[in-house]
Amino acid sequence: MDLLAAARQVRLLAMDIDGTLTDGSIWIGPQGECAKRFSVRDGFGIKLLQKAGIELAIITGRRSEIVARRAEELGIRHVFQDVPDKLVVLKELGAQLGIGLQETAFIGDDWPDLAAMQACVLPAAPVDAVPEVLAAARWVAQSRAGNGALRELADFLLASRGERDGLLARYRLADLFLDTLPFNAGTTASDALWAGLPVLTQTGRSFAGRMAASLLHAVGLPELVTQTADEYEALALRLATHAQELAALRQRLNQQGRASALFDTARLTRHLEQALLTMCQRQQQGLPPQGFDVPALPAA
Repeated sequence: MDLLAAARQVRLLAMDIDGTLTDGSIWIGPQGECAKRFSVRDGFGIKLLQKAGIELAIITGRRSEIVARRAEELGIRHVFQDVPDKLVVLKELGAQLGIGLQETAFIGDDWPDLAAMQACVLPAAPVDAVPEVLAAARWVAQSRAGNGALRELADFLLASRGERDGLLARYRLADLFLDTLPFNAGTTASDALWAGLPVLTQTGRSFAGRMAASLLHAVGLPELVTQTADEYEALALRLATHAQELAALRQRLNQQGRASALFDTARLTRHLEQALLTMCQRQQQGLPPQGFDVPALPAA
């Protein structure tokens, strides 16, 4: 069975935690408290899969209250911790749900995941999994563990069955996307803009708080970038009560959004090529490292 056909079969996705949904790090505080870092992009991918009707399960060899809490936040009902044999648990869960291994995907990163992965129709892994897991995986993310690998897998599963466009279309049912602080939406805001939904943001002081502002400038809607909480609130209320103004923004976005610099991959590639060429030329001339601007290139 080819890879796309296998992906279309998937009704259950089982996930490891450490080194898959996290980067594998465990922070231990002075009082013995533990912490793990999860990606909001992976969380959104999980939500997309749930909307598409795919069952989700966590099967991990460790036990952690943090995992239980994260699963509860995301609405994952099937959570198995402190599991010595993941394949046994996976088979039992499949029998309970009426889902066979030929309808199951498993994403993992290390030896304890191998047996479960190899038994499934779609074994998957983040790019930084151990070599044996990478060799066993039929699908490998470009992202590292805990940094969007699961979101990539979600996109692949949805695209394989033609559901991603339908999920993006749901954005069009909303009137306005209210961005978050101190961490802006990134991929989610891009998806919203692609679908024609205006995004309102407030510029933060860090990279993570300035992503949506960059997207809005690139798509040609800089007036939706505010600088203070008061400005953000005032503009949100104004757009909520002035339907014509909001409709005009949506019309502009639908007319120019997909042709804007934000979604012009060819022009972005040419800019990157020019930047690399400039760096090589400077190095060949014996010049020291220094910042430089790449001149704006015309659209393709």
